[in-house]
Formats: sequence, structure tokens, C-alpha cells
Amino acid sequence: MSVTRRISQLLRTLYLRMLRRQESARTREIADVLQHVALFNGLPRSVLREIAEIVHTRDYRRDEIFFYENDPGLGFYVVQRGRVRLYVEDEAGNAREVRQITKHECLGTLSLFGQSRRLATAQAVTETRVLGFFITDLQSLLRRRPSVAATVLFAIAGRLSVLYQTVLWGLPPDEGRLAALRLMASQPEENSEDR
Repeated sequence: MSVTRRISQLLRTLYLRMLRRQESARTREIADVLQHVALFNGLPRSVLREIAEIVHTRDYRRDEIFFYENDPGLGFYVVQRGRVRLYVEDEAGNAREVRQITKHECLGTLSLFGQSRRLATAQAVTETRVLGFFITDLQSLLRRRPSVAATVLFAIAGRLSVLYQTVLWGLPPDEGRLAALRLMASQPEENSEDR
């Protein structure tokens, strides 16, 4: 073997080892963040590592918009650091803050279930880093690791179920809860002929 070829192989091996270490350090760091997120409570570390390998890290400057109310939902975010405010505009065009999302909280989880619109505008209050998990990531995970994707979907469905019940039981029983239940009951089922 020539000296040039041997040096080339050694450099390639060294490069691949360095890249693997960087990836595993990144994966470890993100899995550590995910274990503190209520949505992922109780998930095995192996599942958190799988999720960590496919999420996207995004940085937002103060006052930068993530998405606007009524935009199509493409995925959800976990706040790694910083703070995000959710707001809606009233009829007069004034911003009305819904709440602020901080470290280890999620926003936009409904969007993974397709054909949903953003319910509020999301804006960085401070310099913010988020982990993005998008519909295409879920689709890829479903093809490559269906059991991991199922675990993630069950975790999200469980949190949404708790949220749904919390909202319903938080409404006044006489008018609010009854109206909400009637509204949900009046939603027509998709007709199989329409598919």
C-alpha cells in the first residue's frame, strides 16, 4: 500500500471517529433536555436518543416570529433555552398574550396530526433555542423505527387527552362545558365515500 493511500485512510478514520463523537455528544445533550420535558416523561432513554438524533436545533433572536396564527402546522418545538410568547390578535388587531413558554416546555404538538392550523402566533421573548420535530421527521421515524414512532405518538396523545379533559373541566358546567361538548358532538364524521 502506498504511503499516500495509507495516510488518506488514517485521516478518513480519524475524521469519522471525531464526527461520531460529536454526534453522540449532541445526541446525549439533546436526550438530557428531552428527559426534562413533561411530554416525554417516563420514556426510555433509548427512545429519547432516537428522538434526539432526528430533531432540529433552531436559534431565534429576541422578537423573532416562529410562526403566525393560522399558518399550517408543520411540527412542534421544545424550548431548550429562552422564552417564547404565544399571542392572538383580537378584532381590532391588538396582540393578546395567551401565555409564555419556557425551558423544557412544548409548543405546537397538535401540528403532528396533520391538516391543523396554528392557534396562536409564537414569538421569541429572549434569545431562544428550540428543538424542532416536524411531520417529515415523524414520517421518517415511522418508516425506520415504527415502535419508537408509536411510543412518541402515544406520549403526545396521552398529553393531549389530559389537556382536553383539563380544558373541559375548567369550563363552567352550565354553559361552557355543555356548549363545548355539543360543539364536538356536532362535528360530522368523515364519510368513507369522500375518501
